[in-house]
Amino acid sequence: MFGTGNPTPAYTTGRGEGDNLYPCSLVAVNVDTGKMVWYYQTSPHDTHDWDSTQTPILADAPFNGRTRKIVMTAERNGYFFVLDRVTGEHLVTGKFGLYNNWTLGLDEKGRPEAEPRQGRHHPRFPR
Repeated sequence: MFGTGNPTPAYTTGRGEGDNLYPCSLVAVNVDTGKMVWYYQTSPHDTHDWDSTQTPILADAPFNGRTRKIVMTAERNGYFFVLDRVTGEHLVTGKFGLYNNWTLGLDEKGRPEAEPRQGRHHPRFPR
């Protein structure tokens, strides 16, 4: 399991909308085959250099009444993510820090949704 960086230099325009597959993501790879098992993008459509390159923490921990194999990561975007490390299922996203003005909240996958007035375009708020 490892994290990935930006798709282009920081603060640049011209990236396509949406997930921009695999940058700013936590990626799980099968060590026997070398094939990707799953990925989870922590900063969709990143334009602010919020790489997902922090060291992930692996644990077997109780979650909702049963022990799960989890991966945790605190990313540069100000959010802490907890995923099932076997399946990539999103379990929890939490904000760390007191003030986080770049986001509208979380999407259905637990990923931050950009606040367009903070320099990032969001499909619900066209320029």
